[in-house]
Amino acid sequence: MSLTLLNHRFTSCFQFSELATSLGYDVTAVQLTNEPLIGHWRAVICGSQLFMLISTNITLAIYGSRDPDYGCFGVMLGDDLSRCQAHGSQSVPHWCSSFSPMLSETFFTIGAHCSALIGYVSHKDINKTTTDWHEVDLLEKLSYRNEVIFQPDVYERFVKSTFYRLLNPQPDADCSLSEQYILTLYDAFSHTNEDRKLVKKFKRYDLAKEFMSYAIQNSNRPLKVQDVADALYTSNTTLIKGCYEFFGAKPMDVMKSLRLDQAHRALLTPEVQQAIGANTVISIAKHYGFNSRPHFSQSYQSVYGKTPGESICKTALM
Repeated sequence: MSLTLLNHRFTSCFQFSELATSLGYDVTAVQLTNEPLIGHWRAVICGSQLFMLISTNITLAIYGSRDPDYGCFGVMLGDDLSRCQAHGSQSVPHWCSSFSPMLSETFFTIGAHCSALIGYVSHKDINKTTTDWHEVDLLEKLSYRNEVIFQPDVYERFVKSTFYRLLNPQPDADCSLSEQYILTLYDAFSHTNEDRKLVKKFKRYDLAKEFMSYAIQNSNRPLKVQDVADALYTSNTTLIKGCYEFFGAKPMDVMKSLRLDQAHRALLTPEVQQAIGANTVISIAKHYGFNSRPHFSQSYQSVYGKTPGESICKTALM
């Protein structure tokens, strides 16, 4: 069985996105505080399964694609889970988010000094194993139930089993790796806490998701709150409340982080400079909606620890 191991440190959101792209996922990360980012990503691909551990020193919002052929089971680890959320629900102790095929996007946040422990398992493998075991009802539990709270001892076994695959990605001689993990899932999902009131739901989750999608598509435009609210058919007040509720930040601060990260990528990447037709600090800044060079430089340095001029990799435009 082929194994692929990834172990990377990332210091910008675009580096995070590139790591995701290398695994076949189109996602965008946005940092929600204006300070240097230090993150770590460990991933193991073994056959048709993927396991990841993502850790960060500041809160990140992550939005993008997901593969409907895979079930995704994620838990958040850390002392303060108040800023950890997935698909409209806040993380709580012993909680697992099961990203069902009914969801068309991935959308979650990892809180500062927390980690996301994630496992992907193909529905084809789940279907085969549950059929062989005559436990077809498990497929429905794993595929369509979007969140559960495990019993504490079961939760510990589930987390340790996922960590084991990250640290020791070797198949068992008597049981395929897929069957091993599906057995763990079966054990976990058979011992759950049915009190769903323990999980906080975000009333404006759909608005936050629509805002994130819009922000990514229009990240090079110097928009105002009214522009975004009008585009999303909502009011300024509702949009601001929704962003504070889900991101803990103002709408324009989220968009500024997106634009700053794209400018950072352009400064470092000659191919991007060629694509956008800009290869100076001021031209790159203006392309991503920063009309004031001093403001851009100050914001850039607070996040990346260098001035834009120190970061730029210059290229001659064709």
